[in-house]
Amino acid sequence: HLLSTMGKWLGAQGYLILLTAVLVVIGLTVLKVDYPLLMAGVVAVVDALPILGSGLILVPWAVFAILTGDTELGIGLMILWGVVTIIRNLVEPRLVGHRIGLHPLVSLIAMYAGFQVMGVLGMILFPFGAILLIQLQNWGYIKFWKDAKAR
Repeated sequence: HLLSTMGKWLGAQGYLILLTAVLVVIGLTVLKVDYPLLMAGVVAVVDALPILGSGLILVPWAVFAILTGDTELGIGLMILWGVVTIIRNLVEPRLVGHRIGLHPLVSLIAMYAGFQVMGVLGMILFPFGAILLIQLQNWGYIKFWKDAKAR
């Protein structure tokens, strides 16, 4: 079950990478940036790395654009970064939670607690730990809470 869940988690990450790429392609096309597909691919791959995110590329690029006199591009890139960050942060807990069988709030709490305790690795491991505990509860090996179906 855990291996199947890991596959589902990887699938959810793939969807998030694709979502980021699509958002960035649209944004860079609107901003009339050369090679929007290539740049969006790079930003999406970097965004998949926890902590780093799309800001690792978009923010320095925006600052450079502003410092070199292209204020419109710089502001546009900052807005794009904000939009990508907000949408990804809204979608990720729901998507990951749905794909791996966790309530979005449990998924979000597990990812946050995992990051606080173990950093990036914890963001990956803690949701799997939550799934393991839920499965052990469902299979009757542990009893953390009463089963609502048994009433």
